Amino acid sequence: MIQKLNLFGGAMMIAHELKVIERMSEGNGLCFEFEKLWIHGVSIDSRTVKSGNLFVPIIRELDGHNYVNEAISNGAVASFWQKDRPNPPDHLPLIYVNDCLAALQKLAAQYRRELQAKVIGVTGSNGKTTTKEMLNSVLQTKYRVYKTEGNLNSQVGVPLTILGIKKDAEIAIIEMGMSERGQIEQLSRITNPDIAVITMIGVSHLSNFGCQRSNRSSKIGNRYWPKKWWMFCFQRRRAINN
Repeated sequence: MIQKLNLFGGAMMIAHELKVIERMSEGNGLCFEFEKLWIHGVSIDSRTVKSGNLFVPIIRELDGHNYVNEAISNGAVASFWQKDRPNPPDHLPLIYVNDCLAALQKLAAQYRRELQAKVIGVTGSNGKTTTKEMLNSVLQTKYRVYKTEGNLNSQVGVPLTILGIKKDAEIAIIEMGMSERGQIEQLSRITNPDIAVITMIGVSHLSNFGCQRSNRSSKIGNRYWPKKWWMFCFQRRRAINN
């Protein structure tokens, strides 16, 4: 069995005993014999899972539960298992959860509390990735910066990004996307940003919001946004700092 190993050297991404992961994700059912195993990092893809990872079988077009055995064979230490899915594999380290996506998000939110990094949350109808890269280019000249890779800004991508932040990071720049009402509030609950950057509020996904005012409310009208420091970067308008 894999015990506590520093597989990556130096400060690393999330690393805990499985019994701690079970508590952080609000899961249960982990067999006692597996409680002392350590996970290092999280993956949702059985093809690219790394040795020591926790595998999270997300249900989308394909059901990730069909790939749990493959993930373990490829190096994952353990896996979540959604309670409504039949036939969990015997003799594998499994943490049983009500919903795998919700458990991933809960795990990320708890790990965020362990981090000392200041978190900058970037959202907006357009320009999120460009803004993220600009911020990174400036801030990395002085700080240890971790940023969203690619456009992992979804309900799955954001928690994976949080869980990949190294403990020695000083600043984390997290891109957050939205296609439906309430998603920015959910991602803000996970990331708990110290600074919010809204690039612009346009007409993206307007069919899901009805009007631009509703789109604006969904982006900034949530209780997890920082109370004091806001930055708005509206196109063709002056920036507003609160």
